[in-house]
Amino acid sequence: HHQLALPLDAGFTMREILLGVPHFSQPSPSKNPGGDCFACALTAVVRYLYPERPVEFNTVWEAFKVEAYGGGKVLSNIWPTMRSAAYALRGEGYRMEVRHDLVIPVFDVDMFSHCWWHSVPVDEWAYRLEAWLSAGWVALAEVDFAGIGLMNAEGRFNTSDHFVVLDGQRHYWKPHDKVSGASSLEHDTHVVCSVKGEYWIDSQDLLVKYGTAGLLLLRKDSR
Repeated sequence: HHQLALPLDAGFTMREILLGVPHFSQPSPSKNPGGDCFACALTAVVRYLYPERPVEFNTVWEAFKVEAYGGGKVLSNIWPTMRSAAYALRGEGYRMEVRHDLVIPVFDVDMFSHCWWHSVPVDEWAYRLEAWLSAGWVALAEVDFAGIGLMNAEGRFNTSDHFVVLDGQRHYWKPHDKVSGASSLEHDTHVVCSVKGEYWIDSQDLLVKYGTAGLLLLRKDSR
């Protein structure tokens, strides 16, 4: 992976870290009727952490099975099971440390006394993700695939329905097009998706439109 400071036009500098996790495409036809993004995202992370012996997709998929009431096992492709699946892979020889992180929005009245300040703490979230990545962790997140925000046209809350990997973060000052001499601090996050591939997205859009906030963090356990 790399960490760098890139000079931009007009003397501005970009700070960037990018781990370079290759995306793992969803199989066609899908193994699960609703899609296999949960196993694809975890497969991508484990293969990045253990490139010397790439984990099989089916091995990861089976790790999402849980004990069913009345006996037997059933697929549980939900967010809490992502953690237990990561632990289950330890039995296959893929030992990983597992952590989670969530930046909770806080209204700081001492710093911002007016009501129009956005409640999503983009700066704190972006810098904390950068710190995790710099320490060798890879982040998994759950998003709303359509990216249409918190509520739909009917006034109902949207739900997260897709798993992605976050493996990069960058920060830079962006000059305003219409205000001479003014600029704003921008944050971009690099997403690794089993459907859309690999791409950068504005961190605030990722948080506000796609619902990303909580992170499940994995790194190779070398202890």
